[in-house]
Amino acid sequence: MANYNIKDVYKEISTIDGYFGMQHGQNVEFSNSTLSTYCRYLDSLGFCRDYLEMASSGVIYVLKTLKEKCNLEYDKLAEYAILWLRYKLNQKSPYHKTELNDFYTKNIEKNKYYDEKIKVILVVFTELTYIDAS
Repeated sequence: MANYNIKDVYKEISTIDGYFGMQHGQNVEFSNSTLSTYCRYLDSLGFCRDYLEMASSGVIYVLKTLKEKCNLEYDKLAEYAILWLRYKLNQKSPYHKTELNDFYTKNIEKNKYYDEKIKVILVVFTELTYIDAS
């Protein structure tokens, strides 16, 4: 079992949470250019095209960041990524109704940044989303 500081995990998640979302509860989306690194498609300004692109890029960024900075085991990485993703999807209609397994299949699995390291983590992610769906 890996030893990690939960405060460090929360700090990283809080930082990443501020990278995209809604401003002041309005429909205004904002995005930090850090997430654009993991977007499959970019708009003319070099940012993710839409909220789902930002969410899929955010999940990959959450996984990589927590693995590198907090040394979490795969099951914990997947749990935190699922919680973060569900939270972000719940912030914007109509995405609050998105099934996590469908989101994974359509938005993460086909992302070119979905490499072997991330694949191992996301196998656990997928297993946990099946548990969540039942």
